Amino acid sequence: MDTPPVKLSPRQEEVWGLLHDGRWHLGSELSNARTGGSEGLRRLRELRTLGFTFEKKWAKSLRHPRNGNRLFPNTRDQYAYRLTGFEGPDPRDL
Repeated sequence: MDTPPVKLSPRQEEVWGLLHDGRWHLGSELSNARTGGSEGLRRLRELRTLGFTFEKKWAKSLRHPRNGNRLFPNTRDQYAYRLTGFEGPDPRDL
């Protein structure tokens, strides 16, 4: 899917553009300046109400195998999201 199947706001389109590759993305990736900062996760919820479907999983930050310390001290455990499909109305019917 190269273009969203429904009309999106510019910020929603930024979130969709990041997620439409089908890979897992951390919540912090969705919260950037282009998506409206901390509102990126809100855009994700908006996309869900439009009919997009997502998977969510708990993603632990990378840790040292021996001592369990975080490899990147400024990271934290958070959710990751993946776009799985679209179950909204067929755009041809709109």
